[in-house]
Amino acid sequence: MAEDWQVVGKNVDEPSYRTVSSDGRETLNFVTNTLPHQRRVIEEYDQLYKRHQDLTKFFDTDLYRSLSVEERNRLKEQSLFMSEYQRVLLERIRAF
Repeated sequence: MAEDWQVVGKNVDEPSYRTVSSDGRETLNFVTNTLPHQRRVIEEYDQLYKRHQDLTKFFDTDLYRSLSVEERNRLKEQSLFMSEYQRVLLERIRAF
């Protein structure tokens, strides 16, 4: 675990525990009793989070501003769907 991460809660009886980085990013880490399908959901959440962060950073670039209004709208819509998808995955993970 990187130095800028802080464990928010950990219980060895639970399948995972949450950590929060100094920039506020929440992630879930595995404990030995995490089931394979739970690990896949956690990995999917982590990948989606990274992709969504990259997309939102793209919004602040000249390339993004050079796109047509229609394309910018599609990317904003994509970002909204990604946020909702993240929310659902995190809800599932918290229920493990």
